[in-house]
Amino acid sequence: MPVRLSGHPDIVKDPAKALKSCFLAINKALRSLPNNAAIYSGSTAVVALVRDGKMWVANAGDSRAILVVEGGAEGQAVKGTHPPMRVVPLTTDHDPDLPTEKARIVASGGFVSAPAEPGLSARVWLDPEHTQIGLAMARSLGDLAVKTVGVIAEPEVLEHTIQPTDRFMVMASDGVWEFLTSTDVAAFAHEHLAKGGNAAAKSACEALIARAANMWRAHEGQYRDDITAQILMLPCFGTSSSSA
Repeated sequence: MPVRLSGHPDIVKDPAKALKSCFLAINKALRSLPNNAAIYSGSTAVVALVRDGKMWVANAGDSRAILVVEGGAEGQAVKGTHPPMRVVPLTTDHDPDLPTEKARIVASGGFVSAPAEPGLSARVWLDPEHTQIGLAMARSLGDLAVKTVGVIAEPEVLEHTIQPTDRFMVMASDGVWEFLTSTDVAAFAHEHLAKGGNAAAKSACEALIARAANMWRAHEGQYRDDITAQILMLPCFGTSSSSA
């Protein structure tokens, strides 16, 4: 993604167009993988391009990006933060039962089942009996078997002008958000970032990864989904990322 994006002819004049184009080009390129590896496997993706006081955040699937701001009225309050912080979502989780996502899938000949129980995901199927595929997201890279029934690789792109009250953003895969809400993550990251120092973002990111892994262990034992996260400090743009 960085290689394709940095060389895209529209990256300067139309970053949103460039991001969408790169997502689609990568998805197309996956068709040439040996052994049809991308037919029944794929990935969500959230990407942020930051330049000249603005950011463009592109998302396909249920990875997520949040912005944590000081004060203001937008978003959700983060408990226990001083000064008061709020969480502003930068992406939408592309669950299959979202009205717009479900309408596209059904119109394309696919089928969507409701979550089997609270805490589980709606799923996309190739057949009305709900036996083929069962993908838990409406957008992704790869997963080519369900691209014929309305699961798309095109991301939604949000443009944001960075403000003096913006403090940091978190981008993470769905394994981070499974048992932690956006406000949980914001409060936890803020607690570690408040300790300051050059390594604050690194220690906050590592602590967040460990917290998410411990939540999976407590709820699911040895099983866990992908846990990858990045914290971007604003406005100085110090970053740290980690995965497990």
